[in-house]
Amino acid sequence: MCGISVLALVVGMAGTALGQDAGSTRRDGVDAIGTTPLHRAAEAGDTNEVTRLLAGGADVNALTRYHVSPLAMAVVEGHADVARALLSAGADPNSRLGEGEPVLLTAARVGRLDVIRALLEAGADVNGRERFYGQSAVMWAAVEDHAEVIALLAGAGADVDARADVLEGEPLWRYGRDRRNGINGEALQNFNTNFSKGGLTALMYAARSGATRAVLALVEKGADITAVDPEGFSALHLAIMNGFYDTAAALVKAGADVNQEVDDNSGQTPLFALVDHRSLLWVYNRPTPRPESNVTSLELATALLDAGAKVDARLLRGARRPMGGGGSSLTGEGATAFLRAAVASDLPMMRLLLERGADPTVTTKRGVNALHAAAGLDWVDNTMSTAVALGFATEEDSI
Repeated sequence: MCGISVLALVVGMAGTALGQDAGSTRRDGVDAIGTTPLHRAAEAGDTNEVTRLLAGGADVNALTRYHVSPLAMAVVEGHADVARALLSAGADPNSRLGEGEPVLLTAARVGRLDVIRALLEAGADVNGRERFYGQSAVMWAAVEDHAEVIALLAGAGADVDARADVLEGEPLWRYGRDRRNGINGEALQNFNTNFSKGGLTALMYAARSGATRAVLALVEKGADITAVDPEGFSALHLAIMNGFYDTAAALVKAGADVNQEVDDNSGQTPLFALVDHRSLLWVYNRPTPRPESNVTSLELATALLDAGAKVDARLLRGARRPMGGGGSSLTGEGATAFLRAAVASDLPMMRLLLERGADPTVTTKRGVNALHAAAGLDWVDNTMSTAVALGFATEEDSI
Protein backbone atom coordinates (compact mmCIF):
# COMPACT_ATOMS: atom_id res chain seq x y z
CA MET A 1 0.00 0.00 0.00
CA CYS A 2 1.32 3.43 -0.89
CA GLY A 3 2.44 5.49 2.07
CA ILE A 4 2.89 2.63 4.57
CA SER A 5 5.48 3.71 7.12
CA VAL A 6 9.07 2.61 7.31
CA LEU A 7 8.55 2.21 11.04
CA ALA A 8 9.42 -1.48 10.98
CA LEU A 9 12.74 -0.58 9.36
CA VAL A 10 13.34 2.19 11.85
CA VAL A 11 12.54 -0.07 14.79
CA GLY A 12 14.87 -2.64 13.32
CA MET A 13 17.59 -0.02 13.06
CA ALA A 14 16.97 0.88 16.67
CA GLY A 15 17.26 -2.78 17.57
CA THR A 16 20.55 -2.97 15.69
CA ALA A 17 21.77 -0.03 17.69
CA LEU A 18 20.94 -1.92 20.88
CA GLY A 19 23.50 -4.52 19.92
CA GLN A 20 26.31 -2.08 19.30
CA ASP A 21 29.33 -2.02 21.60
CA ALA A 22 29.09 -0.17 24.89
CA GLY A 23 31.04 2.73 23.49
CA SER A 24 28.06 3.71 21.35
CA THR A 25 25.81 4.23 24.38
CA ARG A 26 26.11 7.22 26.68
CA ARG A 27 26.02 6.96 30.45
CA ASP A 28 22.37 7.98 30.44
CA GLY A 29 21.58 4.92 28.32
CA VAL A 30 20.84 6.82 25.10
CA ASP A 31 22.43 5.25 22.03
CA ALA A 32 23.81 6.79 18.85
CA ILE A 33 20.42 7.23 17.18
CA GLY A 34 18.68 8.59 20.25
CA THR A 35 17.05 5.40 21.53
CA THR A 36 16.47 5.85 25.26
CA PRO A 37 16.00 3.17 27.94
CA LEU A 38 12.30 4.04 27.81
CA HIS A 39 12.23 3.27 24.09
CA ARG A 40 13.84 -0.10 24.74
CA ALA A 41 11.49 -0.98 27.57
CA ALA A 42 8.47 0.03 25.47
CA GLU A 43 9.65 -2.05 22.53
CA ALA A 44 10.19 -5.06 24.81
CA GLY A 45 6.76 -4.71 26.37
CA ASP A 46 8.25 -4.42 29.86
CA THR A 47 5.50 -2.54 31.69
CA ASN A 48 7.27 -2.64 35.05
CA GLU A 49 10.44 -1.12 33.61
CA VAL A 50 8.41 1.51 31.74
CA THR A 51 6.66 2.45 34.99
CA ARG A 52 9.97 2.63 36.86
CA LEU A 53 11.59 4.81 34.21
CA LEU A 54 8.61 7.17 34.07
CA ALA A 55 8.63 7.49 37.86
CA GLY A 56 12.30 8.40 37.60
CA GLY A 57 11.57 11.28 35.24
CA ALA A 58 12.10 9.70 31.80
CA ASP A 59 10.85 11.88 28.93
CA VAL A 60 7.67 10.13 27.77
CA ASN A 61 7.77 11.92 24.40
CA ALA A 62 11.47 11.50 23.69
CA LEU A 63 12.23 11.05 19.99
CA THR A 64 14.98 9.13 18.27
CA ARG A 65 16.87 10.60 15.35
CA TYR A 66 14.20 8.99 13.16
CA HIS A 67 11.39 10.71 15.08
CA VAL A 68 10.22 7.51 16.82
CA SER A 69 8.68 7.87 20.27
CA PRO A 70 8.39 5.22 23.01
CA LEU A 71 4.65 5.15 22.28
CA ALA A 72 5.31 4.35 18.62
CA MET A 73 7.59 1.50 19.73
CA ALA A 74 4.85 0.07 21.93
CA VAL A 75 2.21 0.47 19.22
CA VAL A 76 4.15 -1.27 16.46
CA GLU A 77 4.86 -4.20 18.80
CA GLY A 78 1.24 -4.34 20.00
CA HIS A 79 1.98 -3.75 23.69
CA ALA A 80 -1.33 -2.34 24.95
CA ASP A 81 -0.40 -2.17 28.65
CA VAL A 82 2.77 -0.25 27.85
CA ALA A 83 0.84 2.08 25.54
CA ARG A 84 -1.66 2.82 28.32
CA ALA A 85 1.12 3.51 30.80
CA LEU A 86 2.79 5.91 28.39
CA LEU A 87 -0.47 7.65 27.54
CA SER A 88 -1.32 8.02 31.23
CA ALA A 89 2.07 9.65 31.73
CA GLY A 90 1.38 12.21 29.00
CA ALA A 91 2.41 10.58 25.74
CA ASP A 92 0.79 12.38 22.81
CA PRO A 93 -1.89 10.10 21.25
CA ASN A 94 -1.66 12.15 18.05
CA SER A 95 2.12 12.03 17.77
CA ARG A 96 3.55 11.34 14.33
CA LEU A 97 6.57 9.64 12.93
CA GLY A 98 9.04 11.68 10.93
CA GLU A 99 7.18 11.27 7.65
CA GLY A 100 3.90 12.36 9.21
CA GLU A 101 2.29 9.04 10.11
CA PRO A 102 0.02 9.27 13.19
CA VAL A 103 0.51 6.40 15.64
CA LEU A 104 -3.17 5.49 15.24
CA LEU A 105 -2.48 4.53 11.62
CA THR A 106 0.37 2.32 12.79
CA ALA A 107 -1.97 0.68 15.28
CA ALA A 108 -4.62 0.16 12.59
CA ARG A 109 -2.06 -1.56 10.38
CA VAL A 110 -0.84 -3.78 13.22
CA GLY A 111 -4.45 -4.63 14.06
CA ARG A 112 -4.37 -4.74 17.87
CA LEU A 113 -7.80 -3.65 19.08
CA ASP A 114 -6.65 -3.01 22.65
CA VAL A 115 -3.93 -0.64 21.47
CA ILE A 116 -6.37 1.21 19.23
CA ARG A 117 -8.88 1.55 22.07
CA ALA A 118 -6.17 2.97 24.32
CA LEU A 119 -5.24 5.57 21.71
CA LEU A 120 -8.85 6.54 21.02
CA GLU A 121 -9.65 6.82 24.73
CA ALA A 122 -6.65 9.11 25.10
CA GLY A 123 -7.92 11.40 22.34
CA ALA A 124 -6.36 10.15 19.10
CA ASP A 125 -7.98 11.69 16.02
CA VAL A 126 -9.88 8.82 14.40
CA ASN A 127 -9.83 10.63 11.05
CA GLY A 128 -6.22 11.79 11.21
CA ARG A 129 -4.23 11.52 7.96
CA GLU A 130 -0.64 10.72 7.17
CA ARG A 131 1.03 13.52 5.25
CA PHE A 132 2.36 11.66 2.24
CA TYR A 133 -0.82 10.42 0.55
CA GLY A 134 -3.53 11.63 2.91
CA GLN A 135 -4.53 8.14 3.99
CA SER A 136 -6.45 7.46 7.20
CA ALA A 137 -6.47 4.70 9.80
CA VAL A 138 -9.55 3.03 8.32
CA MET A 139 -7.77 2.84 4.95
CA TRP A 140 -4.75 1.13 6.48
CA ALA A 141 -6.99 -1.29 8.35
CA ALA A 142 -8.79 -2.03 5.08
CA VAL A 143 -5.62 -2.95 3.22
CA GLU A 144 -4.61 -5.32 6.03
CA ASP A 145 -8.10 -6.91 6.05
CA HIS A 146 -8.68 -6.00 9.71
CA ALA A 147 -12.48 -6.15 9.78
CA GLU A 148 -12.72 -5.77 13.57
CA VAL A 149 -10.50 -2.70 13.47
CA ILE A 150 -12.72 -1.16 10.82
CA ALA A 151 -15.78 -1.75 13.00
CA LEU A 152 -14.04 -0.18 15.99
CA LEU A 153 -12.87 2.86 14.05
CA ALA A 154 -16.26 3.35 12.38
CA GLY A 155 -17.93 3.13 15.78
CA ALA A 156 -15.60 5.87 16.99
CA GLY A 157 -16.59 8.15 14.12
CA ALA A 158 -14.20 7.23 11.31
CA ASP A 159 -15.37 8.45 7.90
CA VAL A 160 -15.58 5.22 5.89
CA ASP A 161 -16.06 7.15 2.65
CA ALA A 162 -13.12 9.51 3.12
CA ARG A 163 -10.74 9.69 0.18
CA ALA A 164 -6.97 9.78 0.09
CA ASP A 165 -5.45 12.82 -1.57
CA VAL A 166 -5.76 13.12 -5.33
CA LEU A 167 -2.26 13.36 -6.77
CA GLU A 168 -2.01 16.13 -9.30
CA GLY A 169 0.74 17.09 -11.70
CA GLU A 170 3.28 15.31 -13.84
CA PRO A 171 4.95 12.33 -12.16
CA LEU A 172 8.47 13.72 -12.15
CA TRP A 173 10.32 12.08 -9.29
CA ARG A 174 13.54 14.02 -9.86
CA TYR A 175 11.98 17.40 -9.30
CA GLY A 176 9.48 16.33 -6.66
CA ARG A 177 6.47 17.78 -8.44
CA ASP A 178 4.13 15.32 -6.81
CA ARG A 179 4.12 12.43 -4.36
CA ARG A 180 3.92 9.44 -6.66
CA ASN A 181 6.36 6.57 -6.41
CA GLY A 182 8.90 6.56 -9.17
CA ILE A 183 12.32 5.58 -10.34
CA ASN A 184 15.02 7.77 -8.86
CA GLY A 185 16.27 10.36 -11.31
CA GLU A 186 13.91 9.41 -14.15
CA ALA A 187 11.06 11.32 -15.75
CA LEU A 188 8.24 8.80 -15.43
CA GLN A 189 6.25 10.11 -18.38
CA ASN A 190 8.99 8.63 -20.57
CA PHE A 191 7.82 5.17 -19.54
CA ASN A 192 4.89 3.35 -21.13
CA THR A 193 2.73 3.45 -18.03
CA ASN A 194 0.66 5.75 -15.88
CA PHE A 195 0.58 5.96 -12.12
CA SER A 196 -2.34 5.98 -9.74
CA LYS A 197 -3.98 9.33 -9.20
CA GLY A 198 -4.79 8.46 -5.59
CA GLY A 199 -8.19 9.53 -4.29
CA LEU A 200 -9.24 6.03 -3.22
CA THR A 201 -11.65 5.23 -0.41
CA ALA A 202 -11.10 2.51 2.18
CA LEU A 203 -13.46 0.24 0.22
CA MET A 204 -11.43 0.73 -2.95
CA TYR A 205 -8.20 -0.05 -1.10
CA ALA A 206 -9.76 -3.20 0.34
CA ALA A 207 -11.11 -4.33 -3.03
CA ARG A 208 -7.82 -3.64 -4.78
CA SER A 209 -6.00 -5.66 -2.10
CA GLY A 210 -8.38 -8.62 -2.04
CA ALA A 211 -9.32 -7.87 1.57
CA THR A 212 -12.74 -9.51 1.51
CA ARG A 213 -13.49 -9.32 5.23
CA ALA A 214 -12.64 -5.63 5.20
CA VAL A 215 -14.88 -5.08 2.19
CA LEU A 216 -17.84 -6.65 3.97
CA ALA A 217 -17.13 -4.72 7.17
CA LEU A 218 -17.02 -1.43 5.27
CA VAL A 219 -20.23 -2.18 3.39
CA GLU A 220 -21.89 -3.06 6.69
CA LYS A 221 -20.77 0.31 8.07
CA GLY A 222 -22.34 2.13 5.14
CA ALA A 223 -19.46 2.60 2.71
CA ASP A 224 -20.60 3.73 -0.74
CA ILE A 225 -20.32 0.63 -2.91
CA THR A 226 -20.90 2.63 -6.11
CA ALA A 227 -18.18 5.25 -5.56
CA VAL A 228 -15.49 5.47 -8.23
CA ASP A 229 -11.85 6.53 -8.07
CA PRO A 230 -10.53 9.57 -9.99
CA GLU A 231 -9.98 7.34 -13.03
CA GLY A 232 -13.59 6.14 -12.96
CA PHE A 233 -13.19 2.61 -11.55
CA SER A 234 -15.49 1.21 -8.87
CA ALA A 235 -14.49 -1.16 -6.08
CA LEU A 236 -15.92 -4.04 -8.12
CA HIS A 237 -13.83 -3.09 -11.15
CA LEU A 238 -10.71 -2.82 -8.99
CA ALA A 239 -11.23 -6.23 -7.40
CA ILE A 240 -11.71 -7.83 -10.82
CA MET A 241 -8.78 -6.07 -12.43
CA ASN A 242 -6.44 -7.21 -9.67
CA GLY A 243 -7.57 -10.83 -9.89
CA PHE A 244 -9.35 -10.96 -6.52
CA TYR A 245 -12.41 -12.87 -7.63
CA ASP A 246 -13.49 -13.90 -4.12
CA THR A 247 -13.63 -10.23 -3.20
CA ALA A 248 -15.47 -9.35 -6.41
CA ALA A 249 -18.02 -12.11 -5.76
CA ALA A 250 -18.54 -10.75 -2.24
CA LEU A 251 -19.15 -7.28 -3.66
CA VAL A 252 -21.68 -8.68 -6.12
CA LYS A 253 -23.47 -10.49 -3.31
CA ALA A 254 -23.40 -7.29 -1.24
CA GLY A 255 -25.25 -5.42 -3.96
CA ALA A 256 -22.60 -3.85 -6.17
CA ASP A 257 -23.96 -2.60 -9.49
CA VAL A 258 -22.98 -5.29 -11.99
CA ASN A 259 -23.73 -2.95 -14.89
CA GLN A 260 -21.86 0.07 -13.54
CA GLU A 261 -19.75 1.47 -16.34
CA VAL A 262 -16.30 2.88 -15.79
CA ASP A 263 -16.80 6.61 -15.40
CA ASP A 264 -14.53 7.52 -18.30
CA ASN A 265 -17.10 7.33 -21.11
CA SER A 266 -15.77 3.94 -22.29
CA GLY A 267 -18.83 2.01 -21.16
CA GLN A 268 -16.66 -0.74 -19.70
CA THR A 269 -18.70 -2.93 -17.35
CA PRO A 270 -17.42 -5.38 -14.71
CA LEU A 271 -18.19 -8.29 -17.07
CA PHE A 272 -16.10 -6.78 -19.86
CA ALA A 273 -13.29 -6.04 -17.38
CA LEU A 274 -13.35 -9.67 -16.24
CA VAL A 275 -13.14 -11.03 -19.78
CA ASP A 276 -10.46 -8.47 -20.61
CA HIS A 277 -8.27 -9.44 -17.67
CA ARG A 278 -8.30 -13.14 -18.50
CA SER A 279 -5.95 -12.44 -21.40
CA LEU A 280 -4.06 -9.17 -21.11
CA LEU A 281 -0.91 -10.49 -22.73
CA TRP A 282 -2.35 -10.96 -26.24
CA VAL A 283 -3.91 -7.51 -26.38
CA TYR A 284 -1.80 -5.26 -24.15
CA ASN A 285 1.49 -7.20 -23.97
CA ARG A 286 1.18 -7.10 -20.19
CA PRO A 287 0.92 -10.02 -17.76
CA THR A 288 -2.49 -11.24 -16.68
CA PRO A 289 -3.11 -11.06 -12.91
CA ARG A 290 -2.66 -14.38 -11.15
CA PRO A 291 -5.91 -14.89 -9.24
CA GLU A 292 -5.55 -15.72 -5.56
CA SER A 293 -9.13 -16.84 -5.12
CA ASN A 294 -11.35 -19.83 -4.60
CA VAL A 295 -13.81 -18.37 -7.11
CA THR A 296 -12.69 -18.84 -10.71
CA SER A 297 -13.13 -16.19 -13.38
CA LEU A 298 -15.78 -18.31 -15.09
CA GLU A 299 -17.66 -18.68 -11.81
CA LEU A 300 -17.45 -14.94 -11.27
CA ALA A 301 -18.76 -14.32 -14.79
CA THR A 302 -21.68 -16.59 -13.96
CA ALA A 303 -22.30 -14.67 -10.72
CA LEU A 304 -22.26 -11.36 -12.60
CA LEU A 305 -24.73 -12.68 -15.17
CA ASP A 306 -26.94 -14.20 -12.47
CA ALA A 307 -27.02 -10.78 -10.81
CA GLY A 308 -28.25 -9.17 -14.01
CA ALA A 309 -25.12 -8.19 -15.91
CA LYS A 310 -25.94 -7.29 -19.51
CA VAL A 311 -24.21 -9.90 -21.61
CA ASP A 312 -24.10 -7.71 -24.73
CA ALA A 313 -23.21 -4.38 -23.14
CA ARG A 314 -21.19 -2.43 -25.72
CA LEU A 315 -18.15 -0.26 -25.30
CA LEU A 316 -18.61 3.40 -26.13
CA ARG A 317 -14.90 3.62 -26.96
CA GLY A 318 -11.78 1.56 -26.37
CA ALA A 319 -11.60 0.11 -22.87
CA ARG A 320 -9.00 1.52 -20.54
CA ARG A 321 -7.39 0.02 -17.45
CA PRO A 322 -5.99 1.56 -14.27
CA MET A 323 -2.25 2.30 -14.24
CA GLY A 324 -2.15 2.82 -17.98
CA GLY A 325 -2.87 0.88 -21.13
CA GLY A 326 -5.36 1.47 -23.89
CA GLY A 327 -7.61 -0.96 -25.68
CA SER A 328 -7.11 -3.05 -28.79
CA SER A 329 -8.19 -1.70 -32.16
CA LEU A 330 -10.26 -4.89 -32.40
CA THR A 331 -12.23 -4.01 -29.29
CA GLY A 332 -13.13 -0.39 -29.76
CA GLU A 333 -16.50 1.29 -29.88
CA GLY A 334 -19.32 -1.24 -30.08
CA ALA A 335 -17.33 -4.23 -28.79
CA THR A 336 -18.89 -6.67 -26.32
CA ALA A 337 -17.45 -9.14 -23.84
CA PHE A 338 -17.96 -11.93 -26.40
CA LEU A 339 -15.92 -10.10 -29.03
CA ARG A 340 -13.19 -9.42 -26.46
CA ALA A 341 -13.09 -13.14 -25.64
CA ALA A 342 -12.82 -13.95 -29.34
CA VAL A 343 -9.82 -11.65 -29.72
CA ALA A 344 -7.87 -13.90 -27.34
CA SER A 345 -9.44 -17.18 -28.48
CA ASP A 346 -10.91 -17.55 -25.00
CA LEU A 347 -13.17 -20.47 -25.87
CA PRO A 348 -14.40 -21.29 -22.35
CA MET A 349 -15.57 -17.72 -21.87
CA MET A 350 -17.03 -17.52 -25.37
CA ARG A 351 -19.08 -20.65 -24.73
CA LEU A 352 -20.32 -19.39 -21.38
CA LEU A 353 -21.38 -16.07 -22.86
CA LEU A 354 -23.14 -17.81 -25.74
CA GLU A 355 -25.01 -20.02 -23.28
CA ARG A 356 -26.17 -16.87 -21.51
CA GLY A 357 -27.47 -15.28 -24.68
CA ALA A 358 -24.55 -13.33 -26.13
CA ASP A 359 -25.02 -12.20 -29.73
CA PRO A 360 -22.09 -13.70 -31.68
CA THR A 361 -22.68 -11.45 -34.69
CA VAL A 362 -22.00 -8.18 -32.89
CA THR A 363 -19.61 -5.85 -34.72
CA THR A 364 -17.67 -2.82 -33.59
CA LYS A 365 -18.24 0.59 -35.14
CA ARG A 366 -15.48 -0.31 -37.61
CA GLY A 367 -17.29 -3.50 -38.62
CA VAL A 368 -15.07 -5.98 -36.76
CA ASN A 369 -16.78 -9.18 -35.64
CA ALA A 370 -15.61 -12.31 -33.80
CA LEU A 371 -14.44 -14.05 -36.97
CA HIS A 372 -12.39 -11.03 -38.01
CA ALA A 373 -10.76 -11.05 -34.59
CA ALA A 374 -9.93 -14.75 -34.82
CA ALA A 375 -8.60 -14.45 -38.36
CA GLY A 376 -6.45 -11.52 -37.35
CA LEU A 377 -4.69 -13.63 -34.77
CA ASP A 378 -4.26 -16.56 -37.23
CA TRP A 379 -3.37 -19.11 -34.55
CA VAL A 380 -6.86 -19.64 -33.21
CA ASP A 381 -8.34 -22.27 -35.48
CA ASN A 382 -10.75 -23.43 -32.79
CA THR A 383 -12.14 -19.94 -32.40
CA MET A 384 -12.63 -19.60 -36.15
CA SER A 385 -14.35 -22.98 -36.24
CA THR A 386 -16.67 -21.84 -33.48
CA ALA A 387 -17.42 -18.61 -35.31
CA VAL A 388 -18.09 -20.41 -38.60
CA ALA A 389 -20.39 -22.85 -36.83
CA LEU A 390 -22.36 -19.85 -35.59
CA GLY A 391 -23.01 -18.80 -39.17
CA PHE A 392 -20.34 -16.22 -39.93
CA ALA A 393 -19.56 -15.73 -43.61
CA THR A 394 -16.02 -16.63 -44.64
CA GLU A 395 -15.93 -15.05 -48.08
CA GLU A 396 -12.75 -13.16 -48.83
CA ASP A 397 -14.45 -9.79 -48.72
CA SER A 398 -15.82 -10.43 -45.23
CA ILE A 399 -12.49 -11.13 -43.52
